[in-house]
Amino acid sequence: MKSTIKMAGLIGIGMTLALSPFSAGAADKAGSRDHPLFNRMPDFHIDNYEEKEFDVYDKFKDSDGRQKAVEGRKYHISYYIDRGATKPSDAQIIRNFTSAITAIGGTVLKEDSTNAYMRLEKGATITWVHLRTKNRGEGYTLNIIE
Repeated sequence: MKSTIKMAGLIGIGMTLALSPFSAGAADKAGSRDHPLFNRMPDFHIDNYEEKEFDVYDKFKDSDGRQKAVEGRKYHISYYIDRGATKPSDAQIIRNFTSAITAIGGTVLKEDSTNAYMRLEKGATITWVHLRTKNRGEGYTLNIIE
């Protein structure tokens, strides 16, 4: 009887741990959200989020590789891989976003092994996107200016 109670207790603890948020991945930072242009990579959560009504982003590069300042509504969204998930390569992250932007009519202006600079023009709205991968696939950051 005592062993049955112990076994039931161990099963209950195991179920609690298996259903905890840590096994399903980390929660997004409070108040954060994905930008409507992009779906996040599978098994990633938002680690840092900042949205400003108006700001300048001076680290954007044009198609010639020249640094360019762009201004407007700014989103800074940082993603990290969930614990236990398989990391994608930097190339896989970059290709995911460059394919997404070109599929909706955008342009990839400049790309290297850890960065992609993209632009989307829809009507009167121009959206600038800088994607930067981190730690060989452990994370990535999107800086988006509308």
